[in-house]
Amino acid sequence: SAGSSPFGVALWSELSGDFRWSSHENMGDWARQVSCTFQTTGDGYLESVAALPTSKTRDFSRWSQLEEWRSKQIPELPEILAGFPEFVPVDEAGEVVDAEPELLSNFPNCCGLPVLRAVPPTGLPELPDEPHRIGIASVASTVAAPGTHNVILGLRTFFDKSDAKVWGIRNLAKGNQFEIVSGDVQYFLNQAGSDLLPTIPLLRLTDAALNKLGKLCADLCLTGLVLICSPAELSQVARIAEYLNGCVLGPPVVAVLHSVKGNVHLPKWFPTSIGFDSAVGALAEVTGNIALSRQSLGIGTYHFVCVGSPPLTLEIAMQTHPTLCYIGEDIGQRGLTLRAIIDEVADVIVERHHDHGLTTGIILVSDDFFEALVEMRQLRDELNKLRLEKLALLPQELGEFFAMLPADVCHSLVFRSDANNMPLLNLPEAERELATLVARCLACRAEKGERSLAEFMPHPHNLRHLMCSPMPTLLDSRLGYALGHVAGLLLQQRKNSYVASLANLGEPCEKWDACAVPLTHLLALGPQTTLYRGVQNLPQIMPSLASGSGFRRGGASRAASGSRAHPVQFCLPPGGHPLKWSNFTIQAEYLCIELEDDEAESPKLDAKWVPLEVWSARAPSPLAPLLLAEVAHGIPAGAAAGSSGTIPHRRIGQQNPRVRRPQLSPECVSWAVAYRVKAAMIVAATEEVNVLQMLPNASSSASIYDLTTESSSPSLIRKESSQARLDRRVPSMRIGIALVGRAGPGVNNVIQGLFDYLQTVGGTVICIALGIEGLIKDGFSFELDEETLAPFRNQGGCNLLGQSGPEDLRRGDLAACAATVTRLALDGLVLWGGCNGHSWTPRLAEYFVQEKINTCVVGVPASVQSDLPIMEQTLGYDSMCKLLASVVGNLAVRAASSGKMWCFVRIPGRSLSHIVAEVALETHPHVVLVPPSDGTEQLSLLEVTQIICNTIELRSRDDKNYGIVLIPDQLLASVREMRQLFEEVAEIRMMCPEALDCIGSVVVRDFAPVRNLLSPLTRSLFKKLPERICAQILGLAFDDVAPRSRTAASAGARHTWEPLDLASVDTEVILQSLVEAELTRRVLLGTYKGSFQSMTYSMAYHGRAAMPTNFDCDLGYTIGYAAGIFVSGHRTGLLVDVTKLKEDVRKWEVRGTPLLSLQTIERDSGHPPVCQIRPRLRLHYDVGYKSNMPEPLHRTVISPGPVQFAGPCSSAMTQSLCMPQLQRVRQMARTEQLIAELKGKASAGCPVEVLHAVRLLLQGGTELIHQL
Repeated sequence: SAGSSPFGVALWSELSGDFRWSSHENMGDWARQVSCTFQTTGDGYLESVAALPTSKTRDFSRWSQLEEWRSKQIPELPEILAGFPEFVPVDEAGEVVDAEPELLSNFPNCCGLPVLRAVPPTGLPELPDEPHRIGIASVASTVAAPGTHNVILGLRTFFDKSDAKVWGIRNLAKGNQFEIVSGDVQYFLNQAGSDLLPTIPLLRLTDAALNKLGKLCADLCLTGLVLICSPAELSQVARIAEYLNGCVLGPPVVAVLHSVKGNVHLPKWFPTSIGFDSAVGALAEVTGNIALSRQSLGIGTYHFVCVGSPPLTLEIAMQTHPTLCYIGEDIGQRGLTLRAIIDEVADVIVERHHDHGLTTGIILVSDDFFEALVEMRQLRDELNKLRLEKLALLPQELGEFFAMLPADVCHSLVFRSDANNMPLLNLPEAERELATLVARCLACRAEKGERSLAEFMPHPHNLRHLMCSPMPTLLDSRLGYALGHVAGLLLQQRKNSYVASLANLGEPCEKWDACAVPLTHLLALGPQTTLYRGVQNLPQIMPSLASGSGFRRGGASRAASGSRAHPVQFCLPPGGHPLKWSNFTIQAEYLCIELEDDEAESPKLDAKWVPLEVWSARAPSPLAPLLLAEVAHGIPAGAAAGSSGTIPHRRIGQQNPRVRRPQLSPECVSWAVAYRVKAAMIVAATEEVNVLQMLPNASSSASIYDLTTESSSPSLIRKESSQARLDRRVPSMRIGIALVGRAGPGVNNVIQGLFDYLQTVGGTVICIALGIEGLIKDGFSFELDEETLAPFRNQGGCNLLGQSGPEDLRRGDLAACAATVTRLALDGLVLWGGCNGHSWTPRLAEYFVQEKINTCVVGVPASVQSDLPIMEQTLGYDSMCKLLASVVGNLAVRAASSGKMWCFVRIPGRSLSHIVAEVALETHPHVVLVPPSDGTEQLSLLEVTQIICNTIELRSRDDKNYGIVLIPDQLLASVREMRQLFEEVAEIRMMCPEALDCIGSVVVRDFAPVRNLLSPLTRSLFKKLPERICAQILGLAFDDVAPRSRTAASAGARHTWEPLDLASVDTEVILQSLVEAELTRRVLLGTYKGSFQSMTYSMAYHGRAAMPTNFDCDLGYTIGYAAGIFVSGHRTGLLVDVTKLKEDVRKWEVRGTPLLSLQTIERDSGHPPVCQIRPRLRLHYDVGYKSNMPEPLHRTVISPGPVQFAGPCSSAMTQSLCMPQLQRVRQMARTEQLIAELKGKASAGCPVEVLHAVRLLLQGGTELIHQL
């Protein structure tokens, strides 16, 4: 017998002495085989000799810099928890809630408890007779929210004051417990996920399960039990507390509630739950980036985004100001039907486009969108009635609504039932279905001749997966750590059936109040509460916003997005008030923030309470220059002239690098002081073929101009050709700047650097809006001043200038550009662009020289792909990679914490993607789909599927049924079968365009005409693809792709090959379906016996509008400053090149590389040669990234976390930049070895003719290298 156990007799004889178990630890240097021995002591306790937690998901010898730094930052604690406070009942009226009859009958021992509040002790604390033995378990059907690791470590730290033992319980019925020792688990502090203590699903508690739990508590002799749970398990936790409370001397039960959905709220005593703030931080950053991403002019591009629960949607709407926002509560209160919502969205889109010239926007929907529709409730009631009465017809209105629902939803409503025997609603992806229905509505209006859009491009985004496992914010870290102490304090005082909580979160952390809320208080809240579902209480945040009026009608739905979010920061500024950094949910709890009603042009908030960033104080004035340009583009002149409005509120950050002036290379500083080029070094181009002979007035040689700090005589500066230097003297310069192609992080820093340089030497920046449209069509331009630039300093997006596609310039376009720069009297033109944009920039520079137009052309190396030849790293690459790595790390932690999830992630990038390589180095995914060698080799769908399935099977044998698959969105262009499909569809579009009318159908899409025109093998593949994938492929912009056939070429198509933009094709869904089919085949054959669950996620539009990192801020500022220097030095046809980027900014070197030296010639018989810049395809040769990662079987989770602007992690560079170019180093070493052997052989003596032959070979090799 186990002493005086109150739970009955524990038969220790069944243990037969010692009970042994073993598990494998995979924790880097701590990896070892742990053997735990349980034995009884004289007191009847069950002891453990060694008990480290098993963890196959983490390797603390390989983790990110931010993870390591965060694990050493011990969160602050409220002052009340510094000692041993006492919990006393709250005396305020109404705090003791009368129990409802149903609750009282189910939980008689837990009802009627008062709210407790911690107060300073009145005397010395009572010491326990014997050390506490505390058990802790995580019970939830999903991954635990961010911050729950801190709960565990906070509980352990609290009991470090005594000799208490804390046991982690992995299974409430079977035990599988381990002792939590402070030194062994410290690495999990401030970390995401729940891999230290995996969650246990509590589907339904039976009496047998409760008896097993009681026996487990008796075996461990627990004096307290902490259950970390979600709202869905709250009623089950109450049952456990009720059961143990009914046992003599049973351990008290304390719950710690976590919820990323934010659906738990008790005024004053439970303001928020763990995880909500972290989820908001991750979702707001991505949603803000999507909101700022702009697409082609004239095309209605709208992003339909779902972030999850109504509280989350409400909070994200407050932070990003979407065009429209729909949450379930608002839909139900207004009694909206699906048709009314579709018409409302379509009306707003059409009005914004025709009356305001706005072609982009973002629409937020909550995940209860369909559930809250009035028609849905009526439909379920009617279907249930039809089942009972054996009828077969629906009313006409419900029949039309039923026809608009997806097929799987209709099937579940008809053939499946829920727990209440009602038709089961299988919730669809609300954002995708709404986007499809709105597109069909606009197409139907266009067919009827009503006012609509000529072209509409919806982009659905499902961001629900991002809320589960981000790195916990400062608020969640402190909240979790403090709640662990509160739970320990409650158990020490034997308070049972309580939920640990903290109040007064509006004050600094040291002034928070510790309190405890009875379990039944939360179960009694809310009209939708049921005993076995937990609380479903929506926080009442700003009634005007909750009703949707702030984002549905009036000016807010017409204006461009006026606010944006930011990456989560872990370094508070000195004296920073925590409430300024908190979400609006907490602010509404303590500040009662109000929004103006729907007619206000811009929602106004008190500037001092906006988190992290502050609103600009500019008074309302005419529309911003870019908005005026967009208004004037493509709409009647009268409408443009009559348009007016206010500048949307812009936000300027409060911390590094948002308000700091980016650092500048000393070369640029020295030149600005001396106002002349200090020195110019002539260096031959080191990569790609020189094509200077292609242009009529081009020089026969190229020069790279370095800005150095050494003084030199002007006579030492080489005299360049007219193509490289324009002789003129201008007292006050005017330099124009335009974006060619897609924008990226750092564009505003380039403008900032150019502007600050001209402020130093005297001059004006002329902003040419809308890229090529502004250059060719003599578009809108304006002079930049400090007031206009201030809101955009160090910010993401391209709202200041706008953008256009990287279209090729024809001869007439060159003349139009010349007319524009002549009218603007520009001394220089700075062009932002990548490979495609800068392919024609030298032609523009040459044309200006030929026509004697004194305008220098300087290029900015801007490519998030970092694929420009010669460049060490292009602008925007650092920000893009770090943002995507943060999201991939988030998803990886979720997959690893669940232990049974494979995530197929699609990220931007060509098939041979430098972004994929960098993200892989940062996160160590388990499958990276990058074609081998130099990118010319094509894979097959079978080979790609086998690569993924083999890795899944290999990891499954080691009981690792989770992982990450990284997929570049251009991968399908390197797959033979898909490439053949694309070419055939392009040919169909050219020869038989009427066959593609099916993709614009407003009711049913018929792909039969297209299938009949495909070859047999391609037709078979096309039939197996999902309908939405087929529509995406047929809707691709094949007009921008060079056809491969000679027939198409003779028809006048473009001759240069540009990769097909596959960002709109769900490549991850295709591979997911193929992998599922292959694994099913292997299961039937008996070769695969593991489990497989999967999810997909696309990041095609996440990064181009991201806030630039410190590195990109400095790089962009340096490039803009240097561009001004080159224009002042009368240099043209150059690309700003910043080298030695691995060093400190003070050691960077700036030079100008002739754009022609980057170009190659595309020759085609019968057509004139074409110049273009080929993307750099030396990824494997230069980086060799695969050798820097473990084998897929042994790869563990790495979460880089969000980009930091201050602190020790703010200066981190990309790993591909810091890594040595392995293959080049090896080749150099091998070359030196061969030269040494050659010298040795030659000195030993050999025939003269042999030496002559060797000399000729060496001379030929030297000449070959010089020609590169």
